[in-house]
Amino acid sequence: GGESPNLMPAAVRQVYVMEDPKPMKMIPGADVELPKNPLVLPARDDTTEYDDANDAYAYQDDP
Repeated sequence: GGESPNLMPAAVRQVYVMEDPKPMKMIPGADVELPKNPLVLPARDDTTEYDDANDAYAYQDDP
């Protein structure tokens, strides 16, 4: 009840500070080049989570 807020644990006394968004000047420092070939991912298999042996490391993504 009547405790001073400064004597309460730090987890209880939280202060929220709200600021308006500030514009930022950003200068790009890199170029992004997308792959020309399609990206191939192995099929998802939810049962592999429960398998003892996992052969996903042998998947050939670049034949």
